[in-house]
Amino acid sequence: MIEEIKYTQDFFAIQMPISKRSAKIILPIVFNEIHPHSILDVGCGTGVWLKIANELGIEDYIGIDGDYIHNDLLEIPKNKFISADLKNTFTLNRKFDLIISTEVAEHLPIENADLFISNLVEHGDFILFSAAVPGQGGTYHINEQPQQYWIEKFAKFDFLPIDLIRKNIWTKKGVDWWYKQNMFLFVKQNLINKNIHLKTLYEKNKKDNYNLTHPEMIFYQKKIDSPLGRFIENPIYTIKKFISFTFS
Repeated sequence: MIEEIKYTQDFFAIQMPISKRSAKIILPIVFNEIHPHSILDVGCGTGVWLKIANELGIEDYIGIDGDYIHNDLLEIPKNKFISADLKNTFTLNRKFDLIISTEVAEHLPIENADLFISNLVEHGDFILFSAAVPGQGGTYHINEQPQQYWIEKFAKFDFLPIDLIRKNIWTKKGVDWWYKQNMFLFVKQNLINKNIHLKTLYEKNKKDNYNLTHPEMIFYQKKIDSPLGRFIENPIYTIKKFISFTFS
């Protein structure tokens, strides 16, 4: 289980509308390329991405995350959610057309990184993945790594990055900058080799080094390094801290 104490109702209250707005833009881009009928979201939180996927027509879906996700916060039916410790091996004994794991891997200890990727690739051949880079900041980020780090992790399992998401959302309003910066579609290499469309997408977007820093991250780092910035980033937490300090 990722540290329960770090993930409160306040945390999800802030994250849900942000994720929902981005998912509404990103998922249609992915669906247009691979046309999934089933989805597994690993580290699904309250299930926002799955809720949007369902609105786009996906009925076969499962979300998996720690037992700190309370049922009353879920955006998906309770029977669509599985509680599991993401630091451990898990298996659902089936494959899904698309695996989603967005901004989750950085919350797990570095010694669990390979196992986490193994869990993802065990359940599908297409993986929509993003993870926080060094300096990005966030709640309980304990393994922030450059994009190339995760690309090399996936390569151990014969998965290659198709870097088509970032270029389509880089300047898109309504998508949060961490997705603009970190989002990849990883695909099993043998599928790329056999499918002309996938091979074209891969070759067209292939890079020697995939590390990128979005300008909005630089702006964010400057903004957040101030009392006002901290309030804008997390108003509920900041107000509580102010009240605690003032009246203690």
